[in-house]
Amino acid sequence: MKTIPGDVRARFADAVWIPPMLVAAALVGWQATRPQLWRDEFATWSAITRSPAALDRLTDHIDGVLEPYYQLMHVWIGVFGDSVLALRGPSMLAAVATAGLVVVLGAIVGSRRAGLLAGLVYAVLPSTIRYGQEARPYALAEFAAVAATVLLFLALRRRRWFSWAGYAVALAVLGALNLVMLLVLAGHLVAVLDDLRTTRRWQSLVPPGVAVLAAVAVLIPFTQRGYGQTEVQLGSSHRTSLYLIAELPVGLCYGVVAAAALIVLAVAGAFLNGRPGRVFGLLTIAPIVALAAIALFVPVFNHRYAIFVAPLACVLAGLALARPRLPLALAVVAVFLLITLPAQAAVRRSHEGLSDPLVDYRGAARVIATARQPGDAIVYQRSGWQFADIAMDYYLRPNAPRDILATTTDDAAGSFWTPEVAQPDAALTHVSRVWAVVPDGPATGPGPRYDRVRAALTSTFRQAGRWRLSGITVLLYQHQPGLH
Repeated sequence: MKTIPGDVRARFADAVWIPPMLVAAALVGWQATRPQLWRDEFATWSAITRSPAALDRLTDHIDGVLEPYYQLMHVWIGVFGDSVLALRGPSMLAAVATAGLVVVLGAIVGSRRAGLLAGLVYAVLPSTIRYGQEARPYALAEFAAVAATVLLFLALRRRRWFSWAGYAVALAVLGALNLVMLLVLAGHLVAVLDDLRTTRRWQSLVPPGVAVLAAVAVLIPFTQRGYGQTEVQLGSSHRTSLYLIAELPVGLCYGVVAAAALIVLAVAGAFLNGRPGRVFGLLTIAPIVALAAIALFVPVFNHRYAIFVAPLACVLAGLALARPRLPLALAVVAVFLLITLPAQAAVRRSHEGLSDPLVDYRGAARVIATARQPGDAIVYQRSGWQFADIAMDYYLRPNAPRDILATTTDDAAGSFWTPEVAQPDAALTHVSRVWAVVPDGPATGPGPRYDRVRAALTSTFRQAGRWRLSGITVLLYQHQPGLH
């Protein structure tokens, strides 16, 4: 496989990477605050607003592998605040930068035109917008994965120690952001073995091997912590199944139409560009195969953990689009944009799962803010992963009613779930009005059970109000003496 044909500086003398970055900035920036924060983003906010000591307590129990991201975001909000736009800012910047890197990678594998078109396809992909508008580490990890791939090809060309050092650093950053995304190494192995076919020198395996070992050595503490938290950390991931494998392209592109179009273009790019296309096609598929194999034994199969495959597939699409004349290729990109507009609109409405309804936390907070009275208390269904209490804390801030059942804060408990009193009846004795926030979905999770709370409310309170919102219900209870 050819690594970098021609002079790299000459290829980018006209800044061909700028148009895809501008398109990505426009699409990711458009309505970036419209989709509400969802449960995972509330977890981010909860973690990064804690003190360093409290964050250590949290990551000792859950999200230990995300501590570097949380530390980064802690510094970030100290400068830019914790508005929705500020929380999503790093991901937005990462998505735009990744568009530029996809251009570079496409030029390395194919040509300047291939890089330009690959970057444009990536910029209009619905998943680029989805993860670029999320306060989680996936967009940053995707950037690190593409950067590591670019640096690998540069190192294979230059064969200098500092090139391999840069590659090792990129891998370490990737692993610090998301350990599972180190599966990109399965694809990198394809490139290294193809380079070995060309050089016929086994010694050429030593530099990439040393770089990978150096990165892995740095990440050992995170790996050990993540392994110890597997049970609680991977609640939304699964073992490999045929259904999940078939659904993976839809998850990577965030839409059936986008997935089908990108697959067609990527396959064409792989088979119409000789050995470089076929080898890069194998490089793109290898991480998915590795993920499916590992997930047979460990429940890590989640399309979010393979999101870095999307920009690699875009490079293949760029190789295919580089074959016709540029105006025709740009017309195809424009059609790709048009047919994916419904999916782009969907990701701007909600960050919940592809088939899941919006959980209207913001609407629930608005109901409480409008009708609350001094002395009101509040209770939550915490026995799930919806984090309604964190959401109310975010939107209501100091105006949130008193959390009457909490024995301590989630901060002090080192958890996302606030501990509650064992006997809710006694705690509710001296309040006259109680709000209850009850998200939809199964009440399964590490948090306290809600059954006893509901029983205590219905035994001594009457329901004075009920607001049914998308994915969540707000209830108001009024104390009624003598009701049992």
